[in-house]
Amino acid sequence: MLGNRSIKQVLKAITGKQHYIALFNMAKNYPDFLNNTIRYLTTTGFYPYDIEIRTPTGIVKPKIYSSHDMLTVNEIFCRLDYKADKNINIVVDLGSNIGISALYFLSRNNESRCYLYEPDKKM
Repeated sequence: MLGNRSIKQVLKAITGKQHYIALFNMAKNYPDFLNNTIRYLTTTGFYPYDIEIRTPTGIVKPKIYSSHDMLTVNEIFCRLDYKADKNINIVVDLGSNIGISALYFLSRNNESRCYLYEPDKKM
């Protein structure tokens, strides 16, 4: 095991193109590249954690509360699962969780607006 991931999971990730895109963007977007890469790959670290992320509008510093949130940050800001260009204007986010996707959309430019809804009251 590497943190909470099996060796098989880690080795399988090595072959996925999306993971190379993510690694490149992790180096570009995380001022603390090494620490955040270790957190992401091993799902370890102490939480809550204030992560710094470079964006087109400057550095944002969301507070994340678990290794699951670290995975979400990486999927959105580095793997680009919700890829949006810098001209995005209005986003409606249904199932916004703790707002990481909204932060991504809002940080594409200074004019974008997001409307969020999270139906799970525990979030």
